[in-house]
Parts: sequence; C-alpha cells; structure tokens
Amino acid sequence: MRTAKNSDEAMLLTQESNLKPYGPEPYAYIQWKGTDVCMDAFCVCGNHMHFDCDHAYHIQCDECEAMYYCNPYIELIKLESIEDEYRATLKRDEEEDDDSSAKK
Repeated sequence: MRTAKNSDEAMLLTQESNLKPYGPEPYAYIQWKGTDVCMDAFCVCGNHMHFDCDHAYHIQCDECEAMYYCNPYIELIKLESIEDEYRATLKRDEEEDDDSSAKK
C-alpha cells in the first residue's frame, strides 16, 4: 500500500505513475468533476464503508479515521466477448450523447 503525507503528495504519486500506472496493462483515468459517486471502500483496519456522495476526492474511515485520497486511475479488464445486454447499454449511451449534442 502506498502512503502520502498529504493530498498534494498523493496527487504527485499518481501523476508520476500516470504513464503506466498498471504497467503494460490497460487503464483509464477518471476526471473527477464533483459528480455523484456510489462507492464501496475497504480500509486497512478491515472496515467496509459505503459512500453515496459528491466530490469524492477523499474518503475517511468511520472506524479508525484513516484518510484516503481517491486515485483517479482505474484498471480496465478486457472482455473476451460482448454480451447483447452490454451492446444495448453501449448503444444507449451513444444515442444519449448524440441527443445532447443535437440540442446545443
């Protein structure tokens, strides 16, 4: 587990590794813009937490009070095949993007 003295140092740790945070594996970067998040988190003390909130740049354990910086890099897992239900979701998202562009 990586640790940092404060948020600025934590951000630098993520930036230093942003070229390949997962080595040669695929990854994505979440651009936090203060939007809603629903998240389950697990602390080193063993506590399980659930968050439904805005601005999830940091979370704090309600048991041991450990503070965590939320790393914006996430792992991508390649699927061997795409099931029909996922195709429908992808298509729906694309249509919503097209609709919002047309309204502008």
